[in-house]
Amino acid sequence: MIATLAALATMSIGGVAIARALDPSSRGAALLARGFLLGLGTASLILLLFTNLGIAWSLSRAGIGFVAVAVLAALAARRRRRPVRAAAAGPPASRSALVLSIVLWIVVAATLAGHAIFATLASPPEWDYWAIWGLKGKVFAQAGAVDWSWLERPANAFAHPDYPPLLPLAYDTLSLAQGGWDDRWFGLLFTALAATLVALVAAEIRSEASPVWAAVAAAALAGPVAALPIGLAELPLLAFATAGLLDLRGALLRGEEERMPMAGVLLGLAAMTKNEGSAILVAAVLAGVLAARPGPFRPLLRLWPAPALAGWWLLLRSAHGLSTDLFAGDLAGRIFGFAGNLAPMFGALMRTLPLSPLFWAAALLILLLGRREALARERFLLAVMALQIAFYLGTYTLTPRDAGWHVRSSWRRVVTHVAAPLVFVAVIVAMDAQGRGREREGRVDGDGES
Repeated sequence: MIATLAALATMSIGGVAIARALDPSSRGAALLARGFLLGLGTASLILLLFTNLGIAWSLSRAGIGFVAVAVLAALAARRRRRPVRAAAAGPPASRSALVLSIVLWIVVAATLAGHAIFATLASPPEWDYWAIWGLKGKVFAQAGAVDWSWLERPANAFAHPDYPPLLPLAYDTLSLAQGGWDDRWFGLLFTALAATLVALVAAEIRSEASPVWAAVAAAALAGPVAALPIGLAELPLLAFATAGLLDLRGALLRGEEERMPMAGVLLGLAAMTKNEGSAILVAAVLAGVLAARPGPFRPLLRLWPAPALAGWWLLLRSAHGLSTDLFAGDLAGRIFGFAGNLAPMFGALMRTLPLSPLFWAAALLILLLGRREALARERFLLAVMALQIAFYLGTYTLTPRDAGWHVRSSWRRVVTHVAAPLVFVAVIVAMDAQGRGREREGRVDGDGES
């Protein structure tokens, strides 16, 4: 456990230097959270780079590579200007609001502490961990490299060799720090990711509102995030993608273009985590074009790290013949005959409720009650979520498998990819509703006084 915690702390420290190089204006909890994500992604992808260069894995080599990147980032950060973002302005919080904030943060801390205890009781129990993510990580750890011959073997197709490798490589990074494979403590990685995601959403809310609303967002998100499966790529994907989307939202909505490079790297790391990360990247670019101010293409070009990272894996995958099963078989026939999958797909969707249905119902209710101006302001995130869901439904219509089975086996997981952005928008809409209520009260009081 100590070795795992030390590795996670080292990733965070080095990642903060990388975060400051990408966005010198990042501060506080947001800086620490983004630093952890960047440190995790950098440490993992260094192992992929070593395999490409023919360098055998070892803790000393990986450590030297990581420190070199962190030092270069720190030097780059010192040379960049550090713009200061304006803090949220508003009336001071009342005593009752501060008490509520403290209570909510206690609930969040207790949730995350419980998650850490549960996550480390034993090795990750999920089937997909044993057959895909953990299996590939263990194979790579034993080979001391990404084992291309194992991935290319037809008998191992069940492990989805085409899936991006960031999560198995993260396991390998922790394994190097541990001095051997001990996956019981990998659960700490997922607790750290859950805490990071909650902190990021709360920090972004805090930049626009009072600490009370930040605590509300954290409490609303902590439970659903803690319920995500341990050992699978859903939580890492959600953390990388949400962080990138929030940075991109800040750049588009508030003109904070210095956040574009950070958004590009984080969205690229999401694409290196799951195939769905590439879909999120495409959705983000399309939504960015729709939501940006006039002349959106030039700022969006600063997202180039995202397609660069995604393209790195696509090139490697193509070079080793690791095609995704969605394109297997008669793809043209499935495209023209997609209507045959609609009935079983929708039937399975009606019988397969998303994770935490009460949470989804509450969040959607808030969105439906939001006024047009507030929802229009969040059109970027709303468009990204709509496009994500559309992409996933399109996959079901083109699947080479039974459409109903495909929905039942994946829908509950993939719909969680919009959980954090949905909470964020729901809290923004709730804040707007409260502001309107205060305006009405002020007008009534003013009329009474006159």
